[in-house]
Amino acid sequence: MTLQPDKLIEDYLNWLRERISFKDIPSNEEGVKIASIDSPFLDTHNDYLRIYVVYNEKSDSYKLTDDGMTYYDLKTNNLELTENRKDILSQFINGLGVRFDNDTSEIFIECKESDLAKSKHKLIQAMINIGDMFILSKPYVKALFFEDVANFFAEHSIPATRDVTIEGKGFSNKIDFVIPSRKKEENEKIVKVINSPSNTGYRAVLFTLSDIRGGATVHASADQFVIINDQERKVSPDDLKKFETYSVKTLLWSEREESVEIFN
Repeated sequence: MTLQPDKLIEDYLNWLRERISFKDIPSNEEGVKIASIDSPFLDTHNDYLRIYVVYNEKSDSYKLTDDGMTYYDLKTNNLELTENRKDILSQFINGLGVRFDNDTSEIFIECKESDLAKSKHKLIQAMINIGDMFILSKPYVKALFFEDVANFFAEHSIPATRDVTIEGKGFSNKIDFVIPSRKKEENEKIVKVINSPSNTGYRAVLFTLSDIRGGATVHASADQFVIINDQERKVSPDDLKKFETYSVKTLLWSEREESVEIFN
């Protein structure tokens, strides 16, 4: 099959356009306009992710916010925010260029109109990443899956760099790990981690990897990998074919020891 990153990106954008809903919200503040946007992406409760756009006429600027719902979701899931997890949360937020308000618990980003589309993408990706990494459904899970993967690479002496932002054709994309080539004839490897398998997560990851592949950086030619946590949710052969179709290699966490050589 001949890969067509442009077609995948266009199909993905059409899918977004068809499923995004927009609603004006009354504002009590003069010169301020507010709207909610429901994206087609789902959170851990299978509800659509919602963001709010606040436009300030005086400063001619926009604020995009999750209204504190991501942080609220962590608390309602009885997630203890240890110092280690706070550090990882901070890495996720800072790595995507969004910010956290300690007073309101909002994840937000401020921008001008020219950066509105890119900023919406950044905020939604941050919300998806945080939900995927931080919601742990069983008490025997002692560490975040992201940390488990990092430890796996370290145990096998695989030189993986964490939390790398790569420019693609249209967006800045957060990559969980980058593994440099160790032989002249090898390509660099970029790795995305999926803790909670879902069609929403698959689409987001495929879009990210396709955007990078269609870009102009040295990372465009990298071999692409996805590590999927299948400990609590079964991953079907059809799920794996979604990635295979676009030449993305997959590793199931349950088979990591048998498959470690693909990273060497």
